[in-house]
Amino acid sequence: RSGSAIFDTIIEVGPVSVGGRTRGLWIDPSNDKHLLAGGISGGIWRSLNKGSSWDPVNEHEISMMPSCITSNPFNHDIIYYGTGESRTNSADVSGNGVFKSTNRGQSFTQLPSTEGLVGMDEIWDIEHSLDDSNTIFVGTNSQGLYRSTDAGKTWEKAYNGGNRQVNDILVLPNKRILISMHANGVLASDSNGNSNSWNVLNFPNRPSSFRRIQLANCAAYPNVVYALFEGFNFSDPPAAFYKSSDGGNTWVKSTTPTAIGAGYQRYCVMLGCNPHDSNQVVAGGVNSAYSMNGGQSWTRINGTHSDNHSFAGFNQSKNEYAIGGDGGIYFLRWGRANVI
Repeated sequence: RSGSAIFDTIIEVGPVSVGGRTRGLWIDPSNDKHLLAGGISGGIWRSLNKGSSWDPVNEHEISMMPSCITSNPFNHDIIYYGTGESRTNSADVSGNGVFKSTNRGQSFTQLPSTEGLVGMDEIWDIEHSLDDSNTIFVGTNSQGLYRSTDAGKTWEKAYNGGNRQVNDILVLPNKRILISMHANGVLASDSNGNSNSWNVLNFPNRPSSFRRIQLANCAAYPNVVYALFEGFNFSDPPAAFYKSSDGGNTWVKSTTPTAIGAGYQRYCVMLGCNPHDSNQVVAGGVNSAYSMNGGQSWTRINGTHSDNHSFAGFNQSKNEYAIGGDGGIYFLRWGRANVI
């Protein structure tokens, strides 16, 4: 039957309601019902009813590996996402730069400046400046921190020291930028990331060995910053947890959320803070836990899938938040140990 089709008919039988590894989450600042999710190997998905249903945005895009999402705080119609992950458990597919939407996530276009740019195939994080409507930061696995000051038309190396693996970026007001580097520590710039402005931050009694460091802060009180140090070995629980009340200049060691389990050597490490309440924090590894007192004590979360990657807080429903992991997206309420 060489002249016949191999299959006469193909019918999809499911499953149709199972989420995969979700490394990127975005909630519309003015509409809690509008969500974007980045699924590794699955592209960008969009919901207009707070997650009751989802539609693919770019299922035929050149890269289906969205790893992080951010939006322009001066114009939320402009959204960016980075592609490629360097610590996988199955997909192991490189990305292809940064993609941009100018219609609030209805469609995205690849930024030509990032196509083939060294390091833009494995992006850990992407964040937008809070002080300049045209400045974006991208943390890569091998080329340090990239910065664009013209909305993605061109790029420069903002920081390229250490092991050049920037896992997390935290943007604060007044041009202050924090970046964390695998096994190297946290650096800060007070000049919107100018290449000669970076200083290493000091953490008292810092662990002698660690891997990723996740950063998070409270949007309403941006100088309240948290740092979660991942343990070094594959099955190690987190190594330390710190809090800063002055934008990262000084740090106080707090209770380590060991209940979240291991991060599996950079694979699953998540940290988030309620954008409206600086005392409410959630942390994740293979498991997840929350704190209602700024990290002094932690409660294990039940009902979520293992391996946590992303966080987003709702803006109108101030008591709710979402986390993304290997099993898709879960909605939770602060102070409750079970999913909604």
